[in-house]
Amino acid sequence: MVLLGDIFTKDKKPAEKAVKAKRVSLHPVSPDAAPKAQKTDGAVMPTATGGVLVRPHMTEKTAMGADAGIYVFVVAPDANKQMIARAVETRYGVKVACVRTSRTHEKERRRGRQIGWKPGIKKAIVELAEGSKIETL
Repeated sequence: MVLLGDIFTKDKKPAEKAVKAKRVSLHPVSPDAAPKAQKTDGAVMPTATGGVLVRPHMTEKTAMGADAGIYVFVVAPDANKQMIARAVETRYGVKVACVRTSRTHEKERRRGRQIGWKPGIKKAIVELAEGSKIETL
């Protein structure tokens, strides 16, 4: 128990200070520039897209849907439809008509005797309002 000294003590403050000292932000942001959260109907929704949209999900099928104003994004697993709609409107400056979500489960992938896992993702199918279009995709 001598090797694990501070971990098993009743006073957890020294261990907490060590953990806090190790956390370093890769993107330093001033407190004034940090987005404020708005509370609507009991749910806290961020005003910025911070962490909701992971990346656009680009395949041949999603590229065909872009002509009709339907775009697909990989989103955070805990994001709901309202958060996704607000994130798309904020980032791309468009009006969202509806959002549909789906989850893919993780799958086992084999390479000979080696077994690996393909991670599951959460996708959001975002339909834009009439006349809206995202130019960056």
